[in-house]
Amino acid sequence: LLRCQEEKTERGKINNRTVEKLFELDMHRLQKRRLANALGTIVSKIAEDRAGEPTIGDDEWNVDELLYRTITRRSINSCKQSRERERIILILDTSPSCAEESRFYMDIAKSSVNLNDLEMYDAPNGHIVKEYNALDRKFIPIGKDKSTIFSKWEMFVNRTIIFFGDYDGRRIINEASKHNNIYWFNPVYTEHDYYHEDFVGNHIYKCKNEKDFMRLVRKIR
Repeated sequence: LLRCQEEKTERGKINNRTVEKLFELDMHRLQKRRLANALGTIVSKIAEDRAGEPTIGDDEWNVDELLYRTITRRSINSCKQSRERERIILILDTSPSCAEESRFYMDIAKSSVNLNDLEMYDAPNGHIVKEYNALDRKFIPIGKDKSTIFSKWEMFVNRTIIFFGDYDGRRIINEASKHNNIYWFNPVYTEHDYYHEDFVGNHIYKCKNEKDFMRLVRKIR
């Protein structure tokens, strides 16, 4: 415990406690088309990779049905199917330690609102305090009756999560990585840090701004 209290990043001491938000995710800012396209690419790629069993639909060809058309006599237009794609979770750190990334995170939030495969949360130091309501087009505070389970991400199991934030929330993230597939975009990440030793998976990247994110989109793709 003492070691954790004394741990430092290049910005200062690690803070694992809940904190007051430093900034609001401004949903009235103009959307950046380039960033929105890049984010859409990442979300679509992840959602496609995590797609479930085939369902009735017309998004893609059903190879088996095509092969057996000579036997089944089915119309070629009926040899299609869809797949139920998983909704990706986006979580943004709005704590004081991410002040330098605040504008970037607000742009990410604004670029996410029209992505159907996404649900979004506001989480200073990894503690979820608000969820985005698509109908009202704004972030809604989590009720007190849900605050503990949301704060610790206990309601997420076998989900895919994209988290933008630093090491202050690492205990929550590391624990959640045992039960979920997490893509962690960390502004202070280095391979030699031991803060992420308990993180399960290899999807952790250094990402401070839009330029870093654009570079990573090409890499992850």
